Amino acid sequence: MKKLKSETVKLKAKRTFLKKGTCSRTFFYLLDREFGHPMDAEEKAIDPMAGGILQQGYQCGMLWGASMAVSAETLRRNEDPERATGIAILATQHLMRSFVDRTNSIECEDITQTDFQNKRSFAKYMLSGRFVGCFILAGKWAPEALNASLEGLELDQTDLPQKSMSCASEVVRKMGGSEESEAYKSFDPDKNQTLLAFYEETDYEMQCDKICGQSFETLDEHTEFVKNGGCKKLIKVLADTTEQRK
Repeated sequence: MKKLKSETVKLKAKRTFLKKGTCSRTFFYLLDREFGHPMDAEEKAIDPMAGGILQQGYQCGMLWGASMAVSAETLRRNEDPERATGIAILATQHLMRSFVDRTNSIECEDITQTDFQNKRSFAKYMLSGRFVGCFILAGKWAPEALNASLEGLELDQTDLPQKSMSCASEVVRKMGGSEESEAYKSFDPDKNQTLLAFYEETDYEMQCDKICGQSFETLDEHTEFVKNGGCKKLIKVLADTTEQRK
């Protein structure tokens, strides 16, 4: 993938944002097309991640969209799914550092200074023109995101665990590829059983270290945690929602 001129990428990001309507789909869309593999259904399905997951102010949708695109590209480049998992995690970490360098935070609420669940705060965001800041940020970070994606996919991989695992990859594996794809196509943020099951099991907690009771310094630590049954119950609860949709 060639590195495009910064101004060209900035303009493309802003135009895509206006056309697609959400920051999450914008970055999934942009990177997919730079990689040469459009994923229209999946790009549409990521709309609910905008506003920090259903406009709740968590991780910014731009980061979600970029991370999903890079992870998908990682899987295309690597026949071994376990190795691809490790590379995807490293690449996503690199993307996240690029985003934090630009914004100083990964949280939508910090970046927008808006509580989207509060009607008054949301109205102020819209009426004051503060929403324009998201378009400006999209333009500024787009070329950096593309470069970070390239760099992340080419990071030194010699220290990867022999068998990389993550909670996300385990959920997808247990769901089954075809079922997971169908879940993307029919995603409804108001009715999605997987999201509701997650909320119920975690008591609406979204932060990983609070859910599992620890932080991870390395990919090896996280792999060992999952391998030894970490978050086993939550993974099963999420995977079981696939059966409920049938």
